[in-house]
Amino acid sequence: MLENFAHNLEYKSYIEQLVLTNFRNYAQLSLSLHSRPVVLTGANGAGKTNILEAISLLSPGRGLRRAKLKEIEKFHTTDGLSSQSWGIWSQFIDTQGQQHSIGTGISRQAEGQEKRVVRFNGNNVDHSYLLDYLSILWITPELDRIFVESKHNRRRFLDRLIINFDPEHRSRIQQYEKIMRQRAFLMRSQKNDESWLSIIEQQMVELGTAIAATRLHFIEQLNKICTDNTPFPQAKVFFLGKIEEALHNKKALDVEEYYAAELKSNRALDAQSGITHFGPHRSDWGVEFFAKRLSASHCSTGEQKLLLLSVVLAAVRLIVQQKEHLPILLLDEVTAHLDDTYRQALFEMVSYLGLQAWFTGTDRNYFKGLKSTAQFYKINNGHVELQD
Repeated sequence: MLENFAHNLEYKSYIEQLVLTNFRNYAQLSLSLHSRPVVLTGANGAGKTNILEAISLLSPGRGLRRAKLKEIEKFHTTDGLSSQSWGIWSQFIDTQGQQHSIGTGISRQAEGQEKRVVRFNGNNVDHSYLLDYLSILWITPELDRIFVESKHNRRRFLDRLIINFDPEHRSRIQQYEKIMRQRAFLMRSQKNDESWLSIIEQQMVELGTAIAATRLHFIEQLNKICTDNTPFPQAKVFFLGKIEEALHNKKALDVEEYYAAELKSNRALDAQSGITHFGPHRSDWGVEFFAKRLSASHCSTGEQKLLLLSVVLAAVRLIVQQKEHLPILLLDEVTAHLDDTYRQALFEMVSYLGLQAWFTGTDRNYFKGLKSTAQFYKINNGHVELQD
């Protein structure tokens, strides 16, 4: 079933120490871990997802909850200001067997400002630097309806997967959005500076075409994995967007000319509405249930959850295949929605690939298939107890 993804890595990559300080409902937490899967069980609200969120913050971005910095801290004063700073520290082993440390938390700035800092082996680094060493992917209950909710959330989800392969993708999107706001401001000010508008739009064209091309390339690679032999529903990913469609049929330079012409012709409309109507920020993507030739948006809720899991597992296997390191996989309340067959298939895939996957659930019985291999922790209102 998974012979095409067998790897010859001498070492597994995994988190071996995790320390949380003033994080959500944890005043202080220290976990010593090995490379095998981790299972966190406990009642709703006990703090299971908080641990997963902390791990997700070791990757670029705002983590699996997309929380603001002030929302993460445990203790607050009566005026709403934090009396302490939250922090996350981890020690992990890479696939070369080398030990590294990653830390992230709040740095207090002048005039009460706060800034998040990231340290790698004791040195301040840009967050994207970590992707050369550690990839973290996740599924949370908030993603259950991703195929039927806003395309903005779908794009963000896809882009999060892509940055594990191309860290510059994130900075291109950030720069593109910044320039797009500059264009909107310039048109709103009614200065009608043709030369400046043309310069801004050319920057948008170059960045936007690169963003679309990167997404298309990733989907092409992902589909090679998705439609391979797998115990989960075969998923075919597709993209919907005028730039992406043009890239299928034209040379990149021709697409850029087409893109520039569309921006210019839409100036009056964009200025009136305050919205840029053309670009990769308007594109969408979806998944087809391959066996049924049915879009995920028209599938049952259970099928949608399985298709999402198929896509994420395909991305995991693509990382193993192309980057030759093992990602950390965070699965929040995923097993509760799987029947026994799919649950066991998930456990077998995680074990076969050698992943340190983190599972959460309210019922330990869901994880019987991991009894001989996983590390089990009972979570109770911020207290963590290792179980046999």
